[in-house]
Amino acid sequence: MFTKLLPALALLTLALASPPTSNDGTFKTPSASTRVRFRYWLPDASVDPQVVASDIQAAGSLGAGGVEFLPFYNYGGEQGPMPEGADWARYGFGTPAYKEIFKRALRAHAESGLVMDFTLGPNQGQGVPAEWDDQGLQWDLVPFTSAVGANGLFDGVIPRWGTGELVSLTSALVLSEEKRQKTIRRNLLPVNVTWTEYVLSHDSLTDQTSKVSRSGRVRLVLPTKEASAGAVGYRLFAFYQKLSGNKSLHFHTDQSKTIFDNGSYVVDHHSARGAETIAALLRQVGDSAWEDSVELISNITWTPSLPKRFAQKHGYSMKPLLPLLAFSQTTFFTQSSTVGPFHCLLDSPARGTAYFNDYHSVLEDGYNDFIITVRNWLHKRLGVTYSNQPAYGFPQDMTAAITHVDVPEYESWAYGDAIDAYRQFIGMAHLAGKKIISNELGAQIFKAYSMPIRQLLGIVHRAIIGGTNQVILHGQPYSGDWYGTTWPGYTPFMYMYSDMYSPKQPAWENGYEEVMHYISRLQFVQRQGVPRTDVALYNSVSVTNMSFPRIYQGTNLEEDGWSYSVRNGVLAAEGPAFKALIIENTQNLTCEVIAKVHRYAKQGLPIILVGGAPRQWQSHNSCSDREYQRSLSQLTRHKNVHTVSSGQAAAKLARLGLRPRVKVEAPGIVHSTWREDRKSNAAYSFLLNSYNESVTGSAVFQHVGVPYTLDPWTGEKSLVLYYTSDARTTRIPINLQPGQTILVAFERKPDRNSDLSSCHVTSLSSEVFDVTRAGRSSLLLSVPGTTSSQITGTLSNGKRFKLHKGCPMSNPMPPIKLSNWTLTAEHWERPANMYNAPTIAQKRNTTHTLPTPTSWLNISGLENASGVGYHSTTFSWTPSPKTGLYIHLSQIIHTLRFYINGQQLEPLDHQNPVRDISPYLREGDNEVRAVVPTMMWNYLLSIKDEIRASGVIFPPLDEGLVGDVMLVPFERVVVRC
Repeated sequence: MFTKLLPALALLTLALASPPTSNDGTFKTPSASTRVRFRYWLPDASVDPQVVASDIQAAGSLGAGGVEFLPFYNYGGEQGPMPEGADWARYGFGTPAYKEIFKRALRAHAESGLVMDFTLGPNQGQGVPAEWDDQGLQWDLVPFTSAVGANGLFDGVIPRWGTGELVSLTSALVLSEEKRQKTIRRNLLPVNVTWTEYVLSHDSLTDQTSKVSRSGRVRLVLPTKEASAGAVGYRLFAFYQKLSGNKSLHFHTDQSKTIFDNGSYVVDHHSARGAETIAALLRQVGDSAWEDSVELISNITWTPSLPKRFAQKHGYSMKPLLPLLAFSQTTFFTQSSTVGPFHCLLDSPARGTAYFNDYHSVLEDGYNDFIITVRNWLHKRLGVTYSNQPAYGFPQDMTAAITHVDVPEYESWAYGDAIDAYRQFIGMAHLAGKKIISNELGAQIFKAYSMPIRQLLGIVHRAIIGGTNQVILHGQPYSGDWYGTTWPGYTPFMYMYSDMYSPKQPAWENGYEEVMHYISRLQFVQRQGVPRTDVALYNSVSVTNMSFPRIYQGTNLEEDGWSYSVRNGVLAAEGPAFKALIIENTQNLTCEVIAKVHRYAKQGLPIILVGGAPRQWQSHNSCSDREYQRSLSQLTRHKNVHTVSSGQAAAKLARLGLRPRVKVEAPGIVHSTWREDRKSNAAYSFLLNSYNESVTGSAVFQHVGVPYTLDPWTGEKSLVLYYTSDARTTRIPINLQPGQTILVAFERKPDRNSDLSSCHVTSLSSEVFDVTRAGRSSLLLSVPGTTSSQITGTLSNGKRFKLHKGCPMSNPMPPIKLSNWTLTAEHWERPANMYNAPTIAQKRNTTHTLPTPTSWLNISGLENASGVGYHSTTFSWTPSPKTGLYIHLSQIIHTLRFYINGQQLEPLDHQNPVRDISPYLREGDNEVRAVVPTMMWNYLLSIKDEIRASGVIFPPLDEGLVGDVMLVPFERVVVRC
């Protein structure tokens, strides 16, 4: 096989890039390998290498750690034909032209100190240029059926002889037959799907393969006397295996000189041989070799070694049972409307579930062989790690492969940004000790050029709570010219999916950098030490349900502050360190699993069975029902095993005296993560207000030490000076707006750079804004200007203090609403030549007077505009040592930069945009300037008829500086320890 592929192998022998550093960097300045990355879409290898290098360097200058380099070749996929002028044979993956582009991309990373992930093939990495008959390519199992006459005699050629290599001919008695249909959605449109459902007599399934002649003929006399009353009659089911010929890139060509003329064939993902086909085509280095979601098509997921492996593992032949596999055993995402021509069920109580489970388990084994072979080759030959979105949509358990992948990856789109869904993936990753868990993040349908950063950050926060610590933003397109492409440039997915992070977006140089640093700092913290999770939920499935339904029914675990993950393996004290194991009655256990759980209980781990006893896992090799019930009865009698009704696990945990590592005592749901670093004796917690209202209360940490807050917007670390603690816990007051987050760190000893005060506040009136240091022996309170009631509090040394009514604010100062704004709108518009795609934009200015900032949609002349808004106004202020001002915005839609008297403020928290501007103030008039970019969608919408390959058009969006901008006066009050 390898000799056939040597031409491509030689073309991919490229220079090695500098290996990335394994150092995480610091919180303020994370290293390149720790920073957020872009998925970079390369249209093909005909592009300008210098533009590719420039794009990568621009990403690095923005704060990205590098790119996930994806030769997309969209014209060979499902979304559109090859544009005029494109030439896969000349510019395809692995060609000399691609080699030069690849080398330039690597060099650009090395020159900028960045890291690069690279695909194992073009498009989503599932295929490679190869000879059409390479045995390592994808195989398919094709099913056919025909009825046998009422007399039970069949004498002739079996159904569809010649389709491929015959794997099995099965005869079966059909007890009932019924036409079925359902409506599914394909490309957002409803589609009716129909099939025939057969119920088969289990005892009648007979493998007739050995009786088929070389010409495909068979003579069968089936026992009609044994047919039950009312049965439909016998049917034959023929199954043929063949190379599928499916391509991850496909198109018409008249050439057949080299393997590059064939497109890119999908490789076999359920055998080591498919991995060897990929390995023989790679010679490159970066951070991780990577494969995207496995979006293949087939009739039945198959590999030729499956029957032999099945018999070796389960001790019986799968051939008579192949009729059961003819329905919906394909990749679910790409073939949701291609369920199969017929659906066979057995007349046994479990309807054949055991055989499905056994088939899926052998698929898992073959897929794991594929991953292990690719991973080992990459380690040995290139010295890089292997990243993979495992078993994406295959009819098997996705999580079974996670332990074999160096950097497991999932995507926010498929998981619906659901924290519970993420946890179904990361539970296994944490148990397997994976340091990096990657997320292809931000792909939102119909959001190209129109995803506000506010929405992106919401996706990021939920992903991090779910376990993500490597964000791959979706994505950065090639910015130069390409075939048939108009301005604003190459746009993958025909404008359907978000987003296009490039200089064509006004925010690229007006706020994206701050956002990139923010995300990078969050994921830096999520890589420190090891993750700790409160409880584990048991989950074992034959096939991953890609809608990711909740495992634990109810929200009381989250409401009570319990973090949890889903696992199906061995508990690890050095990893998540679970405090309890929860098993819902909807789960399926084997006798072996019960024995293992029983062993955990004997070792002191609380086991909580929710809703009653779990069911038995169906397999041909399962223990008997009697043995299962006996094992289950022994388990439930143990003192550490507790049975509760549905939704009562949290209450039981409390009665057992267990406490979550982080609990927020306030209405609503605040999610959290917890990490511990034993080397530095530090611990970290990330909290997210998932409630749609503000949350005011206390966060109680089952940990003691010196508490700090970490500001990911600025990279600054600050002592917490308002909290209480005892020998086991630390309680910190919080006030979180909807969607707001906080990062808390604990250290055993004070940071040597900290000027640690000799005291801190333990109780305080709620009106006080903030407590900071005023020196080692005093604290500084920021008191609102409207305060007229007394301020009281207690210090950690027991001292009480009271600021009486009218003091400190003898002259109360209410908030000031900034008005009379001047807006200079910089319009970004199409170039005169629409095919001059590299142009950033033609720019012009208009000026507008606004009483209060409002959306561009509400401003005459800006309804269909996009660009950058320069807002300015003034206010008068008399500074004093005791007084100061906060600036407070109603909301931030996208990005913005604020300037006071020409000095740029530190970035504002997008969920709580408040910042102390006192250091920037001067006597008399003070100038406020806000630079607020818009998204490009509203203007693109207005010229949609001029854009080549434009997709579905959606309504315009609110953009710009929107809502009130308030100045909130405060007075500084010193409290001495």
